[in-house]
Amino acid sequence: MFQNRFFFAVFAMVLSFSLAFVCPISLPAADSQVIYSTDFETGVGSEWSSVRTDVTPSGRKFFGRFGNQTVTLTLVGLPAHASLGISFDLYIINSWDGNDPTWGPDIWQAEVVGDRLLKRTTFAWPSSDARQAYPASYPGGTTYPSGTRAAEKNTLGYVYAGFSMDSVYQMTFPIAHAADAVAFQFSAAGLQNIGDESWGLDNVMVTVDGVPYYANDFEGDIGTEWSITTAEAAPAGSQHFYGRFSNDRVLLSLTDLLPHTNATVSFDLYVIQTWDGSTGGEVGPDVWDLSTPGHPSLIHTTFSNNDGRNGTMRFDQAYPDSYPGPMHPPQANATAKNSLGYTFTWIEPAVTLPVDSTYHLVKDFSHQEDTLQLAFSASVLQDPDDESWGLDNVVVTVEGVPAPQILSVAPAPGQSMLIFWEYPTSNDTSFVVERRDSNFCAWQPLDTVPANTTIYTDAKLPWSDQISYRVAATSVAGTSDWVESLIVSHPAIPRWQLMLFRPIGVDDGMWVSLRPCDTRFDPNFGTAVIVHGW
Repeated sequence: MFQNRFFFAVFAMVLSFSLAFVCPISLPAADSQVIYSTDFETGVGSEWSSVRTDVTPSGRKFFGRFGNQTVTLTLVGLPAHASLGISFDLYIINSWDGNDPTWGPDIWQAEVVGDRLLKRTTFAWPSSDARQAYPASYPGGTTYPSGTRAAEKNTLGYVYAGFSMDSVYQMTFPIAHAADAVAFQFSAAGLQNIGDESWGLDNVMVTVDGVPYYANDFEGDIGTEWSITTAEAAPAGSQHFYGRFSNDRVLLSLTDLLPHTNATVSFDLYVIQTWDGSTGGEVGPDVWDLSTPGHPSLIHTTFSNNDGRNGTMRFDQAYPDSYPGPMHPPQANATAKNSLGYTFTWIEPAVTLPVDSTYHLVKDFSHQEDTLQLAFSASVLQDPDDESWGLDNVVVTVEGVPAPQILSVAPAPGQSMLIFWEYPTSNDTSFVVERRDSNFCAWQPLDTVPANTTIYTDAKLPWSDQISYRVAATSVAGTSDWVESLIVSHPAIPRWQLMLFRPIGVDDGMWVSLRPCDTRFDPNFGTAVIVHGW
């Protein structure tokens, strides 16, 4: 009997020891990271299709110079991600002629191979009379003065025909992307010889998950995701923004969102000229709204720029509260006041003053659909030359991972079990499956199954009369809550029960199952017998 007691006690202690060291499945991290960067100071790696480098007259080493050529950056083995961003400095060297019909167009282009065009545009050398397409695309109806949006002008040291001729543009492109490899292609067309017109790259950086789902500063094209394609440059600083609008309703429609539980939108709202806040009557209230189909009043408030500086009445506003609600001074909580360059001239008294305000607004809300429509609108405004508004720096992010639904389990032929669940179609979400049975208290990892899989076969069942499963969805956005099944058993699995007698005192005691889930279990007790088996 001593040997039997020793055997069962050791078996139980080993079993308990092994359970204490079960390791959880490692899931993908949601943090953004830089996966590639180079300034070309030490040369060019094999990821580039060319190894050409040059040094500017001012002493900067860069990738180039190139003429009417195409170069490719290929990156493989990318970590799991849902979005990707690339940024770089573009050197435009010597006498580019922009959209000039005689010497141009001088076109530069960037694209993701096999995926999308990032930018196709034209550039003209600073101080040229030629017009260029950038920051818009080519071909297109809008042109801009030479050097528009250049971060640097005539700093690289290049001279042509006695004139300094170079410019640096800082380019950034966010894209939705989930593949494990990507290739970027950069090219130019319509240029003259490389001594006359050329280009190069510097400070290239690629990040994954480092950009939001959607972002637009309206310095380039307005995409088809917007219901109206109207843009304007503010008088001060000339930054472009989306607008101007009056009593208009504009829509932002986004599709193919990752599975998520929450969404956040942030943006700069430009409140332009003589908004009258919550004042009633003929002049107000001047109301501004943000809504979605599921949230009709994300923002419903009033704004005022009439602060009494013109010698007339001051009108208060509802913001930062909703309308109707508490009243606040004009331009309360504005991030900038009278900085956009807009003015208004009052008749009595005759005075012209700067009148505008900027508000940085952020709103998060519950949302799970794969499409999202945001509606921005205003009402009760007067003439657009009197009261108008616009948007800038719009950013939309989604977060949270929804849990699978309707988890069911059914016995399958042989000694196996089928696990079923439901989940929206998504190429970027996989599933973690775990099992727990009466022999083990802790959840045991079984497998991680690929996206768009909603069934799993557990072909190696334990000898147990109580089995349960749980499933969680996982993506770069994180991991969902677990959804658990009911406790089930399989008719083809042999079941057994092993009991131990635990003495408590001299004349009493209790029978304890040899299962770690039995909290009464103690390996330091006596006689062991098989009580029942079937």
